Amino acid sequence: MKTTIPKNKPREIIYRDYKKFDCSKFNQELENKFVNKDIASLKDFTEEFLDVLNKNAPTKNKLIRANHAPYITKKMRKAIMKRSFLEKVNFRK
Repeated sequence: MKTTIPKNKPREIIYRDYKKFDCSKFNQELENKFVNKDIASLKDFTEEFLDVLNKNAPTKNKLIRANHAPYITKKMRKAIMKRSFLEKVNFRK
């Protein structure tokens, strides 16, 4: 009855929060940032752009639980559920 299956590590998803994002405000800040600047390289541009983007749409992290190992088949999951069910029935008596 005491069989254990090693758990997978949870996945981390990184995304942007656009809940309070205002497109016109974002465009205005970008315009103000690049009006008088001489951008010489792509690195400078990306740093400035990401600075404004992070201010208007910050990044968030979400952990997604890993429920099943890739080698667990449907037949195996049903056997585990049946085992757990029978264990509960046995303990009720």
